[in-house]
Amino acid sequence: MTHTRRAGRGRRAPGACCVLLIAASSLIAAQEKSVALEYLRPPRVAFTKFSAPIDTLVELHMADARSVEDPKLVGTESLHDGTIVNVSATEDPLPLVNQVMLASAKGLGVPVTDQADLVLQGRLLVFNVMVMNRRRDALYTGNVRIAFDLKKRDGDLVWSGLAKGDVTEFGSLNDARAIHKTLSNALFGAYGNFFTNQGLLAATKGMVPDPPSQHRSSSDPMAASALLRQLQALREDGGDVQAMLEQIGDKTLSAPLSPSDIAQWKTGGIAQEVILAVLDVPVRSP
Repeated sequence: MTHTRRAGRGRRAPGACCVLLIAASSLIAAQEKSVALEYLRPPRVAFTKFSAPIDTLVELHMADARSVEDPKLVGTESLHDGTIVNVSATEDPLPLVNQVMLASAKGLGVPVTDQADLVLQGRLLVFNVMVMNRRRDALYTGNVRIAFDLKKRDGDLVWSGLAKGDVTEFGSLNDARAIHKTLSNALFGAYGNFFTNQGLLAATKGMVPDPPSQHRSSSDPMAASALLRQLQALREDGGDVQAMLEQIGDKTLSAPLSPSDIAQWKTGGIAQEVILAVLDVPVRSP
Protein backbone atom coordinates (compact mmCIF):
# COMPACT_ATOMS: atom_id res chain seq x y z
CA MET A 1 0.00 0.00 0.00
CA THR A 2 1.35 3.43 -0.88
CA HIS A 3 0.22 6.99 -1.10
CA THR A 4 1.89 9.40 -3.44
CA ARG A 5 1.68 12.96 -4.61
CA ARG A 6 1.89 14.31 -8.11
CA ALA A 7 5.31 14.97 -9.63
CA GLY A 8 7.34 17.26 -7.42
CA ARG A 9 5.22 16.56 -4.32
CA GLY A 10 5.70 12.85 -3.72
CA ARG A 11 6.47 11.31 -0.39
CA ARG A 12 5.34 8.22 1.43
CA ALA A 13 4.18 7.58 4.96
CA PRO A 14 3.09 4.43 6.79
CA GLY A 15 -0.59 3.65 7.23
CA ALA A 16 -2.43 3.22 10.52
CA CYS A 17 -5.93 2.12 11.45
CA CYS A 18 -7.41 5.30 12.85
CA VAL A 19 -10.06 7.83 11.87
CA LEU A 20 -9.44 11.47 11.22
CA LEU A 21 -9.75 13.93 14.05
CA ILE A 22 -8.95 17.57 13.70
CA ALA A 23 -7.86 18.72 17.13
CA ALA A 24 -9.26 21.88 18.67
CA SER A 25 -6.13 23.90 18.08
CA SER A 26 -6.40 27.67 18.14
CA LEU A 27 -7.47 29.26 14.87
CA ILE A 28 -5.43 32.22 13.72
CA ALA A 29 -7.65 35.23 13.04
CA ALA A 30 -5.62 36.55 10.13
CA GLN A 31 -5.41 35.81 6.40
CA GLU A 32 -5.21 32.11 7.14
CA LYS A 33 -6.58 29.82 9.80
CA SER A 34 -4.74 26.71 10.90
CA VAL A 35 -5.96 23.40 12.33
CA ALA A 36 -3.91 20.49 13.64
CA LEU A 37 -4.77 17.01 12.42
CA GLU A 38 -4.82 13.96 14.68
CA TYR A 39 -6.55 10.57 14.85
CA LEU A 40 -9.05 8.74 17.01
CA ARG A 41 -10.15 5.15 16.54
CA PRO A 42 -13.84 5.02 15.52
CA PRO A 43 -16.41 2.98 17.45
CA ARG A 44 -17.21 -0.31 15.72
CA VAL A 45 -20.90 0.61 15.55
CA ALA A 46 -19.98 3.35 13.06
CA PHE A 47 -19.55 0.74 10.33
CA THR A 48 -22.91 -0.96 10.76
CA LYS A 49 -24.90 1.52 8.62
CA PHE A 50 -23.24 0.35 5.40
CA SER A 51 -24.21 -2.66 3.32
CA ALA A 52 -21.94 -5.66 2.71
CA PRO A 53 -18.52 -4.56 1.38
CA ILE A 54 -16.31 -6.17 -1.22
CA ASP A 55 -14.82 -9.44 0.03
CA THR A 56 -12.05 -9.95 -2.53
CA LEU A 57 -8.42 -9.32 -1.60
CA VAL A 58 -7.26 -5.92 -2.84
CA GLU A 59 -4.18 -3.76 -2.58
CA LEU A 60 -4.82 -0.08 -1.79
CA HIS A 61 -2.93 3.00 -2.97
CA MET A 62 -3.65 6.72 -2.62
CA ALA A 63 -2.24 9.73 -4.49
CA ASP A 64 -2.95 13.44 -4.25
CA ALA A 65 -4.52 14.98 -7.37
CA ARG A 66 -6.08 18.10 -5.82
CA SER A 67 -5.93 21.51 -7.49
CA VAL A 68 -4.01 23.25 -4.72
CA GLU A 69 -0.72 25.11 -4.67
CA ASP A 70 -0.21 24.25 -1.00
CA PRO A 71 -1.10 20.64 -0.07
CA LYS A 72 -1.95 21.82 3.46
CA LEU A 73 -4.90 23.87 2.20
CA VAL A 74 -8.15 22.14 3.20
CA GLY A 75 -10.82 24.82 2.86
CA THR A 76 -12.02 28.37 3.30
CA GLU A 77 -13.95 30.41 5.84
CA SER A 78 -16.26 33.30 5.04
CA LEU A 79 -16.13 36.00 7.73
CA HIS A 80 -18.94 38.39 8.69
CA ASP A 81 -17.50 41.20 6.58
CA GLY A 82 -17.44 38.99 3.49
CA THR A 83 -13.71 38.32 3.66
CA ILE A 84 -12.73 34.78 2.72
CA VAL A 85 -9.68 33.31 4.45
CA ASN A 86 -7.97 30.00 3.83
CA VAL A 87 -8.23 27.11 6.28
CA SER A 88 -5.04 25.06 6.30
CA ALA A 89 -3.86 21.98 8.17
CA THR A 90 -0.63 22.19 10.09
CA GLU A 91 0.52 19.11 8.18
CA ASP A 92 -0.13 17.68 4.74
CA PRO A 93 -3.48 15.79 5.11
CA LEU A 94 -2.67 13.09 2.55
CA PRO A 95 -1.28 10.62 5.12
CA LEU A 96 -4.48 11.05 7.14
CA VAL A 97 -6.65 10.48 4.08
CA ASN A 98 -4.68 7.32 3.39
CA GLN A 99 -4.94 6.09 6.97
CA VAL A 100 -8.69 6.68 7.12
CA MET A 101 -8.95 4.60 3.94
CA LEU A 102 -7.19 1.72 5.69
CA ALA A 103 -9.27 2.18 8.84
CA SER A 104 -12.50 2.18 6.84
CA ALA A 105 -11.47 -0.94 4.94
CA LYS A 106 -10.60 -2.71 8.17
CA GLY A 107 -13.76 -1.59 9.96
CA LEU A 108 -15.95 -2.75 7.09
CA GLY A 109 -14.12 -6.06 6.75
CA VAL A 110 -12.52 -5.41 3.36
CA PRO A 111 -9.54 -7.80 2.99
CA VAL A 112 -6.45 -5.71 2.19
CA THR A 113 -2.99 -7.03 1.46
CA ASP A 114 0.09 -6.16 -0.56
CA GLN A 115 0.65 -8.10 -3.79
CA ALA A 116 -3.06 -8.85 -4.28
CA ASP A 117 -4.25 -9.72 -7.77
CA LEU A 118 -6.45 -6.62 -7.79
CA VAL A 119 -5.21 -3.09 -7.04
CA LEU A 120 -7.39 -0.11 -6.10
CA GLN A 121 -5.60 3.12 -7.01
CA GLY A 122 -7.18 6.21 -5.46
CA ARG A 123 -6.66 9.82 -6.54
CA LEU A 124 -7.74 12.45 -4.02
CA LEU A 125 -9.53 15.13 -6.05
CA VAL A 126 -11.35 17.18 -3.40
CA PHE A 127 -10.80 17.40 0.36
CA ASN A 128 -12.53 20.58 1.39
CA VAL A 129 -14.38 22.26 4.23
CA MET A 130 -16.19 25.56 3.77
CA VAL A 131 -17.18 27.55 6.85
CA MET A 132 -19.92 30.16 6.47
CA ASN A 133 -20.09 32.34 9.58
CA ARG A 134 -23.52 33.63 10.53
CA ARG A 135 -24.55 35.97 13.32
CA ARG A 136 -24.55 33.44 16.14
CA ASP A 137 -23.32 30.19 14.61
CA ALA A 138 -21.62 28.81 11.53
CA LEU A 139 -22.46 26.38 8.74
CA TYR A 140 -19.75 23.80 8.02
CA THR A 141 -19.86 22.01 4.66
CA GLY A 142 -17.43 19.20 3.87
CA ASN A 143 -16.85 17.66 0.45
CA VAL A 144 -14.64 14.71 -0.46
CA ARG A 145 -14.13 13.24 -3.92
CA ILE A 146 -11.73 10.37 -4.62
CA ALA A 147 -11.44 8.75 -8.04
CA PHE A 148 -10.60 5.05 -7.94
CA ASP A 149 -9.32 2.73 -10.66
CA LEU A 150 -9.56 -1.02 -10.08
CA LYS A 151 -6.74 -2.69 -11.99
CA LYS A 152 -5.31 -6.13 -12.38
CA ARG A 153 -1.78 -6.75 -11.18
CA ASP A 154 -0.53 -6.38 -14.76
CA GLY A 155 -2.07 -2.90 -15.00
CA ASP A 156 -5.18 -3.69 -17.06
CA LEU A 157 -8.10 -1.44 -16.08
CA VAL A 158 -11.12 -3.37 -14.77
CA TRP A 159 -13.43 -0.68 -13.40
CA SER A 160 -13.47 2.99 -12.40
CA GLY A 161 -15.57 4.75 -9.80
CA LEU A 162 -15.87 7.86 -7.65
CA ALA A 163 -15.98 7.92 -3.85
CA LYS A 164 -18.19 10.79 -2.69
CA GLY A 165 -18.78 12.23 0.75
CA ASP A 166 -20.81 15.37 1.47
CA VAL A 167 -21.67 16.59 4.96
CA THR A 168 -23.25 19.76 6.35
CA GLU A 169 -22.97 20.51 10.05
CA PHE A 170 -24.03 23.44 12.23
CA GLY A 171 -21.63 24.56 14.93
CA SER A 172 -20.47 27.49 16.96
CA LEU A 173 -18.24 30.21 15.58
CA ASN A 174 -14.49 29.51 15.41
CA ASP A 175 -15.06 25.86 16.27
CA ALA A 176 -12.11 23.69 15.21
CA ARG A 177 -13.96 20.59 16.38
CA ALA A 178 -16.79 21.36 13.98
CA ILE A 179 -14.22 21.45 11.17
CA HIS A 180 -12.98 18.08 12.44
CA LYS A 181 -16.45 16.60 12.51
CA THR A 182 -17.33 17.83 9.04
CA LEU A 183 -14.19 16.67 7.25
CA SER A 184 -14.03 13.41 9.17
CA ASN A 185 -17.65 12.49 8.44
CA ALA A 186 -17.32 13.43 4.77
CA LEU A 187 -14.20 11.32 4.38
CA PHE A 188 -15.57 8.33 6.27
CA GLY A 189 -18.83 8.51 4.30
CA ALA A 190 -16.94 8.56 1.01
CA TYR A 191 -15.00 5.41 1.86
CA GLY A 192 -17.96 3.62 3.41
CA ASN A 193 -20.16 4.19 0.37
CA PHE A 194 -17.39 3.30 -2.05
CA PHE A 195 -16.26 0.03 -0.47
CA THR A 196 -19.89 -1.13 -0.50
CA ASN A 197 -20.55 0.05 -4.08
CA GLN A 198 -22.35 -2.65 -6.05
CA GLY A 199 -20.43 -1.89 -9.23
CA LEU A 200 -17.14 -2.33 -7.41
CA LEU A 201 -18.43 -5.50 -5.77
CA ALA A 202 -19.34 -6.95 -9.17
CA ALA A 203 -16.02 -5.89 -10.70
CA THR A 204 -13.97 -7.59 -7.99
CA LYS A 205 -15.84 -10.82 -8.75
CA GLY A 206 -15.10 -10.60 -12.47
CA MET A 207 -18.62 -9.64 -13.50
CA VAL A 208 -17.66 -6.72 -15.73
CA PRO A 209 -17.59 -8.14 -19.29
CA ASP A 210 -16.35 -5.03 -21.07
CA PRO A 211 -13.72 -2.41 -20.15
CA PRO A 212 -15.23 0.71 -18.55
CA SER A 213 -16.04 3.57 -20.89
CA GLN A 214 -13.31 6.17 -20.95
CA HIS A 215 -15.49 9.24 -20.95
CA ARG A 216 -19.04 10.39 -21.29
CA SER A 217 -18.14 13.72 -22.93
CA SER A 218 -16.43 14.66 -26.17
CA SER A 219 -16.08 18.32 -25.18
CA ASP A 220 -12.69 19.85 -24.46
CA PRO A 221 -11.78 20.20 -20.78
CA MET A 222 -12.58 23.63 -19.36
CA ALA A 223 -11.46 25.57 -16.31
CA ALA A 224 -13.78 25.84 -13.33
CA SER A 225 -13.84 29.62 -13.73
CA ALA A 226 -15.07 29.32 -17.31
CA LEU A 227 -17.87 26.95 -16.30
CA LEU A 228 -18.84 29.31 -13.48
CA ARG A 229 -19.19 32.18 -15.95
CA GLN A 230 -21.39 30.03 -18.18
CA LEU A 231 -23.68 29.11 -15.28
CA GLN A 232 -23.89 32.69 -14.02
CA ALA A 233 -24.84 33.86 -17.51
CA LEU A 234 -27.46 31.12 -17.68
CA ARG A 235 -28.90 32.23 -14.35
CA GLU A 236 -29.02 35.86 -15.49
CA ASP A 237 -31.00 34.70 -18.52
CA GLY A 238 -33.54 33.08 -16.22
CA GLY A 239 -32.13 29.59 -16.01
CA ASP A 240 -33.05 27.62 -12.90
CA VAL A 241 -31.19 24.87 -11.05
CA GLN A 242 -32.43 22.18 -13.43
CA ALA A 243 -31.18 24.18 -16.41
CA MET A 244 -27.78 24.51 -14.75
CA LEU A 245 -27.64 20.78 -14.09
CA GLU A 246 -28.40 20.11 -17.73
CA GLN A 247 -25.72 22.60 -18.75
CA ILE A 248 -22.99 20.74 -16.89
CA GLY A 249 -24.20 17.29 -17.94
CA ASP A 250 -21.69 16.86 -20.77
CA LYS A 251 -18.89 19.06 -19.41
CA THR A 252 -15.33 18.07 -18.56
CA LEU A 253 -13.06 19.98 -16.19
CA SER A 254 -9.35 20.49 -16.73
CA ALA A 255 -8.74 20.20 -12.96
CA PRO A 256 -10.79 19.41 -9.82
CA LEU A 257 -12.44 22.28 -7.98
CA SER A 258 -10.09 23.85 -5.44
CA PRO A 259 -11.17 25.28 -2.07
CA SER A 260 -11.08 28.78 -3.54
CA ASP A 261 -13.17 27.60 -6.51
CA ILE A 262 -15.84 26.15 -4.21
CA ALA A 263 -15.92 29.33 -2.11
CA GLN A 264 -16.20 31.46 -5.24
CA TRP A 265 -19.08 29.36 -6.56
CA LYS A 266 -20.88 29.51 -3.22
CA THR A 267 -20.48 33.25 -2.74
CA GLY A 268 -21.39 33.72 -6.40
CA GLY A 269 -24.87 32.46 -5.64
CA ILE A 270 -24.62 29.02 -7.26
CA ALA A 271 -26.95 26.54 -5.56
CA GLN A 272 -25.41 23.79 -3.45
CA GLU A 273 -27.08 21.16 -5.62
CA VAL A 274 -25.24 22.54 -8.65
CA ILE A 275 -21.91 22.71 -6.82
CA LEU A 276 -22.23 19.07 -5.78
CA ALA A 277 -22.97 18.12 -9.38
CA VAL A 278 -19.89 20.01 -10.58
CA LEU A 279 -17.77 18.14 -8.03
CA ASP A 280 -18.81 14.97 -9.88
CA VAL A 281 -17.89 16.30 -13.34
CA PRO A 282 -15.11 14.18 -14.90
CA VAL A 283 -11.61 15.67 -14.81
CA ARG A 284 -9.31 15.29 -17.79
CA SER A 285 -6.03 17.07 -18.48
CA PRO A 286 -6.21 19.25 -21.60
